[in-house]
Amino acid sequence: MKGPLSRVVVLAEGLYSSAAPVKYAVALARAFGTEVIAVYAVDTAAIRMLSSSRIFVAEEGEEYERSLEETGRRRLTFAHELGKAKCVEIETLLLKGSIAGEVVRVAEERGADCILLG
Repeated sequence: MKGPLSRVVVLAEGLYSSAAPVKYAVALARAFGTEVIAVYAVDTAAIRMLSSSRIFVAEEGEEYERSLEETGRRRLTFAHELGKAKCVEIETLLLKGSIAGEVVRVAEERGADCILLG
């Protein structure tokens, strides 16, 4: 059955109990064949702002960015595994920049019909 949404971008911010957007994307994919792109954005724009405001020293900013990257990889792995368990292929992308800007950019570039947020 062809559904109303052929492609969605889902922001994979939550894990386990707060993973509703990813679960909804998986349900869309199973019911309608919707293509799912899960994204996690490391907010490097905020890290730069914190560093330039001297809230972070350079090393702290780098460490925080690495920590966010690790978190992002875990969240994207969770999304991928959730899809795999339901026989749904989920493309995953780890992005860097402004969260809103990067998510919208990917949605526009990929021709997504909507962005799912939690």
